[in-house]
Amino acid sequence: MNNNIKGLIFIMIGMLFIITQDILIKYTIFDASLMQILVFRAIIGSLLLTTYLFFTKQPILINSSYPFVAIFRGLSFFFGFTLFFISLSEISLAEATSLFFVSPFFITIYSYFILKIKIGLNRIFSIIVGFSGTLLIIKPEFNEINIFMLFPIIAAATYALSMTLAKKTAEKDSLFQQTFHIYIGAFIGGSIIS
Repeated sequence: MNNNIKGLIFIMIGMLFIITQDILIKYTIFDASLMQILVFRAIIGSLLLTTYLFFTKQPILINSSYPFVAIFRGLSFFFGFTLFFISLSEISLAEATSLFFVSPFFITIYSYFILKIKIGLNRIFSIIVGFSGTLLIIKPEFNEINIFMLFPIIAAATYALSMTLAKKTAEKDSLFQQTFHIYIGAFIGGSIIS
């Protein structure tokens, strides 16, 4: 099996976990504190990642060669997804997820300014078409737009920034280190707000 097929399978499995998580949060957000959910999620994620690294005999590192970027990534990721999960209490999961799909728009912009990647006309056209589709999902009648519809878009922007910075720092910080930074940001942010 080639790497493209493996990558596609891993993306599908990952999206299945993410969708399951979003559904569970959607149905528990009225009965439990969102901050407690996020702290619990960070603890479980850290334990699973630590267990994986331990059994695969890989180093367990939480430090960073870019400490300020790591702190910023962790806290911005926490802030964005906190808003996303808050939006789930007011709009449908399908609507929130569809609005979140503007993240490629933001990734392209950040890639141009942060990673210095050139953007061609084809990519610009694709972004415009994708963003237009998002506007249709929001509904063309602007009288029905509410503040909670902006939260998934802000989450998409913070997620895109986090992923762009991850790409920029990937030379010295491994994927696992960067994942720990996100969990630590959620643990600290959720604990402080709780």
